[in-house]
Amino acid sequence: MIQRLVLAVLLTLLSPGGAHEGIAAADISGDQIVAVSEKMFHVIEGLGDFSCETEVHYYRLGKEHQLYCFTFFWEKKGITRIKFSRPYPGLTASYKRGDTLVTIQPLPFLSFVKFRCSLYHSLVKSPSGQRMDQASIEYLSQFFYHNITSIQQKEHSFLDEPATVAFTFWAEDYIGGKEMNRYQVTVSKDNWLPQRIERYNQLNMPIEVITFKGFSALPHKKLSNTPLKD
Repeated sequence: MIQRLVLAVLLTLLSPGGAHEGIAAADISGDQIVAVSEKMFHVIEGLGDFSCETEVHYYRLGKEHQLYCFTFFWEKKGITRIKFSRPYPGLTASYKRGDTLVTIQPLPFLSFVKFRCSLYHSLVKSPSGQRMDQASIEYLSQFFYHNITSIQQKEHSFLDEPATVAFTFWAEDYIGGKEMNRYQVTVSKDNWLPQRIERYNQLNMPIEVITFKGFSALPHKKLSNTPLKD
């Protein structure tokens, strides 16, 4: 009796109709992730100057280790400025797309005190090894967009909610490591911009959780020479 039951289950799973249905379900999920990733990428590419509140929880051995809070000021022409509120209140940094140097202004009340260092210097990297530019919404959207082919080939899932879409997938470590990571991304349907990006290692331990909120268009003026105000 048991042998017949096992045989029946195997025949169902291996039948052309059953196999096709399973593959189709997986393909639908992958196609949905690709569609959202492409939409998110093109929305960000079409944005003008904007600011964005960013909060990053960094983890060590699965436990929350540090919290970073800052505001991104992103200019269409390629200049990005960051103003920290935690853990370095008042510190600002700026860099230009394609440049390898970042300008640091550590004291808001002494605007003439500045220094420059490499984006790759350990002093300006996050607890998880991120460069400043790798925590930006632009960099992350480009990473997902350029990895959609490999994302489709690995385990993934997709959830469509009334106000958001959420999907998980496996992809390379976006900061340049060799280990595969699991990502969980939540995207708002209001503007098709990411609200939350979670990254886990192969042991399913959290590495970082990035939250984006408070998107705001900036006035159309030359921002790079305008000092940040508290």
